[in-house]
Amino acid sequence: MVTQETAERMCNKLVEAYINACKPRDMEDVKNLTLKLISMAGLALAATQGKDEAVALIQGAAIHVGENAHRSRAEIIRSHWSHRLCPFHRVGRRMQSPPWRRPWNTK
Repeated sequence: MVTQETAERMCNKLVEAYINACKPRDMEDVKNLTLKLISMAGLALAATQGKDEAVALIQGAAIHVGENAHRSRAEIIRSHWSHRLCPFHRVGRRMQSPPWRRPWNTK
């Protein structure tokens, strides 16, 4: 059985690798890539759990995001400014801006 902690760790690595591999130019690109991930996850749930269960699970996730989005943003800001490592800022041991915000990382 996969634990919530294991699933979260693996998902963070997967999302980071996916976004970096796609080389987004700006936050709009990141939004589009993330929405595609949500869509594909929903289709995978529908294929394995059925349409009604998939819709209910996605709605539950949307409610969770709505209730906790402010915490996520605060944690990203706190991580960035306190120089703690954040998955999207990890380069060796130093903090840097996310790869999609680096001016030299353009197409």
